Amino acid sequence: MRASDIAAPVSEEAAVTLSVQGLGVSFHKRGEKVPALEDVSFDLRSGEVLALVGESGSGKSLTALAVMGLLPEAARVDRGAVLLENRDLVGLPAQEMTRLRGHRMSMIFQEPMTSLHPVLTIGRQLTEGLEFHLGLTPRAAAVRAGELLRLVGIPAASPAIRSSSSPTSRRRHSMFPSRRRSSACWRTSARG
Repeated sequence: MRASDIAAPVSEEAAVTLSVQGLGVSFHKRGEKVPALEDVSFDLRSGEVLALVGESGSGKSLTALAVMGLLPEAARVDRGAVLLENRDLVGLPAQEMTRLRGHRMSMIFQEPMTSLHPVLTIGRQLTEGLEFHLGLTPRAAAVRAGELLRLVGIPAASPAIRSSSSPTSRRRHSMFPSRRRSSACWRTSARG
């Protein structure tokens, strides 16, 4: 399957939504600096799909984590810029990044088991973004979450969101991997 089979072509005149310019990330430990990413640059236009492709260990995940402001404690952006709608995200306070993540930008993690928290109910994880970013009431968020889950192929979503009596219908480990991936994709797309 080609990207053109699932997405319409994007005009060169479309606005650049995300611009990564000369991004460099290093790990710092015991006074030592180890470069991990050097001079990563790309633009993502509104409506465009971008795939980061490379060998294992080439920096795809580290690039995405840097863009999202989710680098591990020992890693730092040393140089470059990450512009979301012309606003540089590098160095933004954590509280401001929290407001942006899940509303203006999201990430679908590669491994579905790590995209859902094992202790929180699936319903809570799906509705919290709707409540936080869109201001929905818990009831309205649950209704909307059920609708959106059905759109990604999880038909009996409402009981999983509302039920508090059945642990197997509420936890990430009880879902098939394809369902975990679908719910992760929904969480990423529904908060905007």
